[in-house]
Parts: sequence; C-alpha cells; structure tokens
Amino acid sequence: MKSCDRAGYISRPDGSQIYFRQVGQGAPLVFLHGNGGSSRYFKHQVDTLSRYYQLIFMDSRGQGRSTNQQDYLDFNLMADDLAALLDYLAVKQVLLVGFSDGANLALMFSYRYPSRVRGQVLNAGNLKFAGLKWLDQALVALEVGLFRVLASFSTWAAANFEVSKLMTRDLPLSWADLTEIRVPSLVLIGSRDVVTYRHALAMTRFLDQGYLLAVSGQGHHFAQKQADLFNGLVLKFFKRTVDECGSQSSDQRGSFIYK
Repeated sequence: MKSCDRAGYISRPDGSQIYFRQVGQGAPLVFLHGNGGSSRYFKHQVDTLSRYYQLIFMDSRGQGRSTNQQDYLDFNLMADDLAALLDYLAVKQVLLVGFSDGANLALMFSYRYPSRVRGQVLNAGNLKFAGLKWLDQALVALEVGLFRVLASFSTWAAANFEVSKLMTRDLPLSWADLTEIRVPSLVLIGSRDVVTYRHALAMTRFLDQGYLLAVSGQGHHFAQKQADLFNGLVLKFFKRTVDECGSQSSDQRGSFIYK
C-alpha cells in the first residue's frame, strides 16, 4: 500500500472550510483535537503511528485552520463535517482517537454514524459538564465568561466564545444513548486529569464495549507530555480489540479497569 502525505481543505455547503491532513498507510485512523486547539496537538503521534495506520487529522470547525460560517457551533455540525471529509477521502470506516472535546466529538460521530466507526480511544472526554473536577469547572466557566464580555468588542473573542461554550454544555446524548455505541471504546484518563474517575467509570459502564484505563501520575495532556506511553496504549488497544480485517475480537469484549 502506497504511503501518502497531503493536506488541504474541503468546502462545506455553508461556505466553511475544513482543514485536513492525511499521512501514512494502512487502516484509517482519525485524530480529533480538543477545544480551541488544532490537529497540531497530535504532532508527537505522527512519526510512530503513521508506520501502522493511515492518519487523518482534521481541524474542527472554527478552530485551527478551519473556518465556521455559521453563527453557532455544536458537535452535530462537527460530526457532519467529519462525515463529509471521509466521503471526500473515499474512506468508509475509521478508528478514532479523540482528546477532550475531540473525544466528545468522537462519541457524537460514533453515535450518529455507527457504520463508519470500528473502534475508538476517548482521551479525557466527558458526557456531562459536571464530569469535570469542581476546580476545573470553575476555571472553564471563568474562561467562557471572559470571552462573553470581550465578544462585544472583538470578532476574535466572539469566535472564541462560541468555541469555548462547548466546554460548558452537556453532550446532547443520554447515558442510555451510550449503550447504542457498539464498538470497542477505550476511556483513557490520567489520574491527575480534569475529568473525574467516577465520571469516566460511568461512561465506561454505559458504553456497550467500554474499557477504562486511568494512568497513574498523568494529567490532561499526557498525549503530548508522555507521547511514547500514549502511542503504545493506542496501538495495544486497537491490536487487542480490532483485528486486521476490521472485525471485533470476540474474546476481548467486556470491560477492564486499571489504575
């Protein structure tokens, strides 16, 4: 299989431009970044994981190098953007790795487009805003409030206000909806993460094939700070739960918890 390395944009019907990069060879693996970030967040994953997978990076709508021509932003819009990108790339099924809000986007995408997802790693995602530790809830609320005040004076602040509001909203999915996501799903957090262990455990138990891994001593950004560890966990999880033909490994179904 020929390796590729290309980048570009797709145009959405509303005029928004969605940036993507495609690199490597093998089964398609999509990376989804966190709130207010860009696909550059995963720069430490490229060299290692592109040896095994065709990596697809997307800057979410209104973030990074992507634009948003709507006057609002939500995870449904971004899920549709990802579906359109995969159509453009002629990719039918993918593995997903999402960080923070990117993990929430992965949940939304796998719920709305179940036939297109083979498995996913959900790094520091949260179904509910209350799933964050109380201090982090306060810091997020402070950030959103600051952008709200500045939005009247700055188009930059107004755009960031729309993006930052995503962090305070519960996902438009119920706990019962998680049971409809029937692919191997690793809920991956650090012991020092902003997401509580209790919330991560609840997500794991509701996901049809949920697995929980809480990594001792790691915080919210350990994909960057401990890239070798993170990359190894991603590779090991997909190897254990999804075989080369894309079917789920029946002897690995269920849940495990590691602290």
